[in-house]
Amino acid sequence: MTGPVRSFTHPPAPTGTQFPTPSGAIISPQYCSPDPVDLRTVKKMLTISNGNFVVTDINNDDIIFKVRGTLLTLRDHHPD
Repeated sequence: MTGPVRSFTHPPAPTGTQFPTPSGAIISPQYCSPDPVDLRTVKKMLTISNGNFVVTDINNDDIIFKVRGTLLTLRDHHPD
């Protein structure tokens, strides 16, 4: 026993104005911008002992922030 087939229409996609305004930044406000910012990640390829790199603004090469971390060490490598 089947009933009549009903068509289903999806609601319209939400726009940016329909999302709630965040109550606060999750990072320091100095890193927030009301406009999109294109960033570039820069790492020296010959440095394999660590995973340090910087993130810069692509328009003026200003350093936005630096990241320090281990890329790969023998201790991190687990053979299967």
